[in-house]
Amino acid sequence: MAGSVTRSSSVRIGDALEYRFAVVVSGAGACSGNTVEVMPGAIMQVKYVPHATTPFADGFTLTLVDEDGVDLLDGVAASLTGATPQMYLLNKPTGVYNRQRLDIRVSAGGADKLGTVSLTVRDDL
Repeated sequence: MAGSVTRSSSVRIGDALEYRFAVVVSGAGACSGNTVEVMPGAIMQVKYVPHATTPFADGFTLTLVDEDGVDLLDGVAASLTGATPQMYLLNKPTGVYNRQRLDIRVSAGGADKLGTVSLTVRDDL
């Protein structure tokens, strides 16, 4: 495992739940293999917020990989600017009856950099 992902908060917003994860990339500039769980439903939004003093390096890639190895961002979060917040609007199902396990991955993030990734999941059950 490289880097770490830790849930920092979860907030209910109407019929949705916003999960915030603190993401730390390793000295090699990567983060993967840190599975997180979200409620069943549909992922409505994915947001990246850079750390104020140590954001990811320019050109980093963010992927959100499900248990079947599918990038739920469909590759659109590639070659990003580290100091610029990013938001993606989606409507991707996470799982019908069980909590969905997802791997928030960062590549080319720079050595020992930080950021926050938020997932907003709407309860569709």
